[in-house]
Amino acid sequence: TGMAQRLPSLELLDKTLFHLIAIGFPIFLVTIAFGVAWAVNNPELLEPRWYLAPKYFFTASTLILFASTFYIRKAGLLRGPKLAYILFIGFTLLLVGWILLEVFNTEIYGTVEASI
Repeated sequence: TGMAQRLPSLELLDKTLFHLIAIGFPIFLVTIAFGVAWAVNNPELLEPRWYLAPKYFFTASTLILFASTFYIRKAGLLRGPKLAYILFIGFTLLLVGWILLEVFNTEIYGTVEASI
């Protein structure tokens, strides 16, 4: 119909999304690396076992999901709706996890509460 004809093709959307991920993934990776380097170089600001916090687990999970889908898509093994469904389900689960962490106010680093 009229609206569907004005939208770009699915192939163009797929290529555009891949290019956006190709830009966003390295930025996300560098941001995480700077955060870890900051935490390691400033141990007095965080508790000794900061890396055991649930939020860091979810950050690592997001990084793994992002990296795996990026490289699967880059290799051409998965494209289109199947990849979109996997990303949607994965990021929905991560979002629900983050929301649960906020609702239950989980700011525990090992056995010591964080002061941040």
